[in-house]
Amino acid sequence: MNINLSKKLNNKGVAMISVMIAIAFISIIATAMIYTSSTNYAMKSANLRAKENFYETDGELVKVTSSIRNNAMSGSNPLSYVDSLKRTTGDTTKYDCTKIVKAAYPSAAVSGGVTDATISIDGDTIHFKGNGAITKKTKADDATIIDNVTRYTIEDFEIEQTNAAGFRNSVKTDVVFDIYETSVPSGGSGGVGNMSLLLDSNISASDTTFPSLTMTGNSFVTDYGTSTTSWESGTYTVPGTNGINMTSESRINFAGEYNVVYGDVRLSGSSSLCVYGDLTVYGDIYIDGNATLIIAGNGRIHLVDSPLPGRSTKPTIHFGTGCSPAHNLYPADLFTDDDHNNIDYITKDAFKSFCSQLRLNDNDLTNDGLMKKIMKKVNIAGKNQYVTEITGVNINGISGDGASLKTDYMGRNIGYFMLKPGYSGNLNGGLDNYLYFSSTNETVTMTQNNVNTTYICRKPLNFGVEHGVVLTKLGTAEFNYVTAAKGDAESAIYNTSDNPFNNVTIQFSSGSYTGKIGDFFESDCNAYVDEMFNISSGGSSSGSKKYASTIYFQEYDRDND
Repeated sequence: MNINLSKKLNNKGVAMISVMIAIAFISIIATAMIYTSSTNYAMKSANLRAKENFYETDGELVKVTSSIRNNAMSGSNPLSYVDSLKRTTGDTTKYDCTKIVKAAYPSAAVSGGVTDATISIDGDTIHFKGNGAITKKTKADDATIIDNVTRYTIEDFEIEQTNAAGFRNSVKTDVVFDIYETSVPSGGSGGVGNMSLLLDSNISASDTTFPSLTMTGNSFVTDYGTSTTSWESGTYTVPGTNGINMTSESRINFAGEYNVVYGDVRLSGSSSLCVYGDLTVYGDIYIDGNATLIIAGNGRIHLVDSPLPGRSTKPTIHFGTGCSPAHNLYPADLFTDDDHNNIDYITKDAFKSFCSQLRLNDNDLTNDGLMKKIMKKVNIAGKNQYVTEITGVNINGISGDGASLKTDYMGRNIGYFMLKPGYSGNLNGGLDNYLYFSSTNETVTMTQNNVNTTYICRKPLNFGVEHGVVLTKLGTAEFNYVTAAKGDAESAIYNTSDNPFNNVTIQFSSGSYTGKIGDFFESDCNAYVDEMFNISSGGSSSGSKKYASTIYFQEYDRDND
């Protein structure tokens, strides 16, 4: 049988079908690969955008925290700046979100309140949230904190950022801000030793026998008044009405570079107050009768630019009936227009810093002011007390109305003199080259000159002698020697056994104390005095302190979608 196999053996077209199947298969694989690549690209793109958004959010956190640090360190007092970020109403331990954000983005439109704030930048919406506290700790609170560091923690601060594509990212953290503070020794105003008078009380010059007082060093005089008041979210001492009260023909010359009066200055009769340096009055100046206020040489008057605690009007110079700038001021153009532009005004914040330095706010309402700031408690017969609290004194066996110790220092006899507590009477001179300290609770009348002597007193001084009284100053180096280099870390020579002021026996009624006279002074007392004068003359409160800082995060969490 002859079978025809030609058709069965004909395989024409199979190759084409195979090719088509292969192409289809390859197309499927290619499509899958393209889809996979596209999906992978999209995922990578989304991840990249999410990362970009994260880093942008992280960048905003850095910007905000850098703003806090920069503003704090460039201001007058870093600690005060951080405290100012707290809320003024409600829970004042917590921070105000809007304050923080506005400081970091001064030109942005900020909406929100104390717990949240929102801004828009380049199409991104940034939402700041937080309802935590600003805590403040030192080594006394936490032993892990090193000396001289104040640690602020801004708790639970959160930033949520949504970009134009809808990607959201958030970070939440505690912001920790460590501020390291050191005192700048002597310098500025020259510290305590460059003062003629450090008086935590007032001056009365009322004798009709032409008494006069000239202070060639710096001076501090106060009338702390008798009341306190709520002011600027705190409790403050109301300045008294008689910081300096001059009547009849009395005369006072402020010849030192820095002079401060806390309370009003009152001039009446034919009295005269002459200012050769800076005079800052934390109160008002009243001029009556034929009294005269004279600004000589480079003299300047400083007043505060806002009403003081317990007062409703801005401090100024008041003229009594028949008085005028032309008649009672020299130069008369010191007071030429309604804004009194020829008087230098210091800010309300400077006044608050001054009060903080002198404990005239709710930190301490006992109103012992500068004396308690530079003095410290010592243990006398088992009792810690200020030297202002003693009731009797004897230095190395010397007593009487006062006790003293004197030694040669660089060719000059200098010493320390302490007036017997409870003493009442005249101080008749003879105290040349002394650091004079009066812990008496009585008024003392100065009747003679005392050369190169710095007076630290806590009760009123009267000046009543016809030829007048001139108060000079002990000197910065001499003060450091007497007090064993207090405020002068570079002068370790003062702290040697060769310094007789380092081994003194002082007998009090409650017992005896053997040690350094400097033990009664804070180590940075000079810096405190410098700072007080610097603030009062319009400088920053960091004028006698140095600050360094670090800022970092803890409890850091992030989230995104």
